[in-house]
Amino acid sequence: MTRETTRMAAFLALTLAAAAPVALGQHAGDIWVARSGSGQLDRAGFDVDVNLKLLSPGDGGWSDSNPGFDRLLTPQPQNDLFSLESGCRIFLEAVELDPGLIIVQIGTFQVMDGPGDRLSLRPLGPSLHEHLLFLIDSTSPNYNANWGVWHATVRLVDTGTTGYAPSEEFTLKFINRPMARGDMNCDGFVTVSDIGGFVQALLSPVDYATNFPACDYILGDVNEDTFVTVSDIGAFVTLLTN
Repeated sequence: MTRETTRMAAFLALTLAAAAPVALGQHAGDIWVARSGSGQLDRAGFDVDVNLKLLSPGDGGWSDSNPGFDRLLTPQPQNDLFSLESGCRIFLEAVELDPGLIIVQIGTFQVMDGPGDRLSLRPLGPSLHEHLLFLIDSTSPNYNANWGVWHATVRLVDTGTTGYAPSEEFTLKFINRPMARGDMNCDGFVTVSDIGGFVQALLSPVDYATNFPACDYILGDVNEDTFVTVSDIGAFVTLLTN
């Protein structure tokens, strides 16, 4: 699919996307863009390590303009997080996207669908507050209807005079149907067929990611404490027996 075709496929979904909310304060549901004391871009707010974002159905697939990207308003020196300075120009850069997942800048129709693509987080300065459109494109030849969790691994980069170092990579996770914790094989049910996947997630996350690429390690965090540990076993057994 050409870049122009991808833009056209996203058009109807874009017209139905909610307008970005006006920045009236720190948005708890957004990713807060910040910098460290040593000058590296960082983030807070929306926790990508524990959240699976459910996208809404529409023409061309499933989409949503949340989470957005907001600048950090109140410094958190205890976490080495500080507000952006004048002169920065912050972009979101793609490291890897799962097939069928694209990210579009509302208004400009700029598309991120492969490694190295960048979208600006506007305004290009310390007052940034941008809501991009995340789209699982069902019209794409790369779309797989059996996929469970779509991943967008990205990082923040600065091309301005501030010269902040790029952030560490982080991964946003999207689903197009409700996904229960404990559904390790992404078939829509928590059954005995999920036991093997749960054990792999518990003992060897790499093996789990290899054997269940359409799912996500986060599904093993049944008690939602951000880790897959023995403390999840009881909650997982409860799901199996209820």
